[in-house]
Amino acid sequence: MEFHEEFFDNLLLDAEEIKCYSYEKCREEVEKKIKKYLRAHFKFINLIPPKITVNYEFRYESFTPKKIDKTSDYVADKIDSEMEALEIYNKLKQVWNRLSYNERVYTTEVLIYKKSENYAIDHMKNATRYLLDHIKKSCIIKLAIAFNVDE
Repeated sequence: MEFHEEFFDNLLLDAEEIKCYSYEKCREEVEKKIKKYLRAHFKFINLIPPKITVNYEFRYESFTPKKIDKTSDYVADKIDSEMEALEIYNKLKQVWNRLSYNERVYTTEVLIYKKSENYAIDHMKNATRYLLDHIKKSCIIKLAIAFNVDE
């Protein structure tokens, strides 16, 4: 018996579960986290951000954060910011394998790379414009839960 990977994809949240959350608030909070993720990518050169492959797999490279003199407030703030960036990276890695393939495409193409939703649909499996709304809401709420900003 031959198994196809697409049959083992993670499920989307169902409509009843989605209704339990404030989608708009979750979306705003997730967008803030994604902005911090993108800003950290360039601000903290010594942190190596996770890589997303062409198959929407998450590849995390190891690194050792550089420690700097902690005597000034500036350095302490910088370290706190680096730790927050590292926390965002880690949260994305933890939730990534719990997202469906289509949710990963949405996260990568729309939230991170800022491409159009139509572009994302073209790269999804068996998705339509109609299904995108459900995929998007499920994705945003899962990310909000992972980032602990779902309340």
